[in-house]
Amino acid sequence: MRRLIFTMTFLLLPFALDAAVFRAVVIPVEFSDVSFKDKQAGVFYKTSTATSYFNDQFSPTRTFSFTVLNTVRLPHGYAWYGVNSSSLKDLYIGQLVREAVEKSGTNLSSYDNDADGAVDLVYIITAGSSESDGAGADHIWPRQGRLSERGEAFSYSGKTIDSFAVCTESSSPGVFCHEFAHIFGLMDMYDTDGSGSGGTAKGLWGTLSLMDNGISAGSDRLPPNFCAVELDQLGLGTRIPFTTGAFRLRPLSVRKEYMRIDTGTEGEYYLLECRKAEGWDAGIGGGGLVIYHIDRSENNSWYSDLYVRNLSARERWEFNQVNCRPERSCAQVVSAIPGATNVGGVFFPQPGRTVFASDTDPSFRFWDGSASQYAVDNIVLDAEGNAYFNLIAPISVLATHVFQDAVIFNWVTAAELDIKDCYISWHKSSDKSASIIGSSTSSRQDDGLFSCLIENLEPSTTYKIRIRGRSSNGHIYSSEIDLGTKGVQKGVRPFIYLNSLNRRDDGSFYIGDRVPMRVYNLSDAKEVLWYFNGVRMRPESDGYWHLTQSGTLKAEIWYSDGTVEIITRKMTVR
Repeated sequence: MRRLIFTMTFLLLPFALDAAVFRAVVIPVEFSDVSFKDKQAGVFYKTSTATSYFNDQFSPTRTFSFTVLNTVRLPHGYAWYGVNSSSLKDLYIGQLVREAVEKSGTNLSSYDNDADGAVDLVYIITAGSSESDGAGADHIWPRQGRLSERGEAFSYSGKTIDSFAVCTESSSPGVFCHEFAHIFGLMDMYDTDGSGSGGTAKGLWGTLSLMDNGISAGSDRLPPNFCAVELDQLGLGTRIPFTTGAFRLRPLSVRKEYMRIDTGTEGEYYLLECRKAEGWDAGIGGGGLVIYHIDRSENNSWYSDLYVRNLSARERWEFNQVNCRPERSCAQVVSAIPGATNVGGVFFPQPGRTVFASDTDPSFRFWDGSASQYAVDNIVLDAEGNAYFNLIAPISVLATHVFQDAVIFNWVTAAELDIKDCYISWHKSSDKSASIIGSSTSSRQDDGLFSCLIENLEPSTTYKIRIRGRSSNGHIYSSEIDLGTKGVQKGVRPFIYLNSLNRRDDGSFYIGDRVPMRVYNLSDAKEVLWYFNGVRMRPESDGYWHLTQSGTLKAEIWYSDGTVEIITRKMTVR
């Protein structure tokens, strides 16, 4: 349990998710010097609670059954089994499991749920207190593991005994459920290396997850409902497809439903759920919309003190190091109130905090620094604790056109935001300092479009362009695009670029064709002046000049040395 620094190999038991009933065996164990003080509370209350809990979490497709065998008494005292070495907790835990199984005298073959030749789990509950609760280093530490990791798996009643879990009489029902849940492949959500690797992370704020310290939720220390992180891993509940629109999420205590918003990086995503302090969630410490940022990708997740190297996010999930870096947690709660000191501050909405977007605090961004194209907007709770919100695309780029020395792009904004003006800035994508080299503004046109023409760019260069707009309620939203200019054609003289225009089969143009006003293959040009039928041309609000009649298009190129070159092109409109 808490602050346990050793590597465990977790099982992912597909049979537990396929079988209609999963049967588990529980063996109460006393030591030569410690007996149960209250077996009803220390054993049967745990198993009855676990039965109800897991049946609720897996309902309606699976049920669980815990069979409690007769109590066995081992030949040694608790300290003999619980002694620690420099690298292992409970040095003789394997001996404890073996003696308990053999002394039970019970045929365990019926607890091989998938008929693979191995008992799926032997659960030991020992008399007395646990080291994880502060009872002392020679007491048993609750955990789940495999005997084969220590070379101690054995055969009994024709089955292999390998997977085991252990907790103590004093352990809460939540601890019992926590260790059992590891067999489904669920990782610890608390900081498993404590103050190592940069300090102690908040994990899932203790109470939000069974796999964090949710085992301590409430005075009776009952486990909380599976959160969206666990539901998503196990394929339980209803994953609501994400698209733009209005949504309602009911509390997990009412309906196991959540939303997953994927990113452009495989394995990195956001999860949204609704929680209410009732039922199994009575002790979570608040209610509302909870947002998680999950990373199981190949992203670098920084240095691990335990593994003495940088780990990828994927490796952290494999090694049970998910949340060991406070500043780089791989299962992170997005706190509605940044810097909140208690779990009540993580829930949305909060006063003045009803939006989660690219430029809010906290911000809807990914580990590479890029912003999500979506925003969770207008988050509200009703009297029953249901969370309502709109998933919107604040800024949607509709079209981009790139040239050798310029780019033109247009976009729309979500109507409900009523954004009237946008601020555009850009820098070279290769510039890690992101030093802005230009900026512009764009106002919303009558048709709802915004447009921007960026000139004087370098050929064969990629630029990162950021569009920012302020809504009528004062929130700022942004979107980023990367656009690369085209390369200069060597050995080709300058020419007027018209390839982007529509043409008829006879080569004539259509009325309304948009002329980008670009000359290709220019070098050392100071300025280009444009004329049509002798009248000076200037780009319209969309960045183009619109063709309305036949005539002569002229580009007057002024070079830095004072020379002038004129290029003309006759254009016939039909």
